[in-house]
Amino acid sequence: MMKELNQIEWKNLLKNMDTEEGRQEFISRVPSGIYGGKNEDGEEVITVVSQGFGMTIKTKHHEKPNWWECVDYDELGCMECVTYERAD
Repeated sequence: MMKELNQIEWKNLLKNMDTEEGRQEFISRVPSGIYGGKNEDGEEVITVVSQGFGMTIKTKHHEKPNWWECVDYDELGCMECVTYERAD
């Protein structure tokens, strides 16, 4: 049975997403799924997690509202690539 993350654990995981180690912990602890919200700049963000394997973070930046910036990370939290998808 998988343990649910409480609000404090979520906040701690999210505040460390700017480092490889923080992203690696996020990928290893967060259940596979699609998560949505806003970043600290108020931009729309969608995170697609494959627990233990990697994740994609899609951000709709204020200066490019018609596009999603999609950043793929491997299981170690290392960036693999950046692509763009049309935001319709």
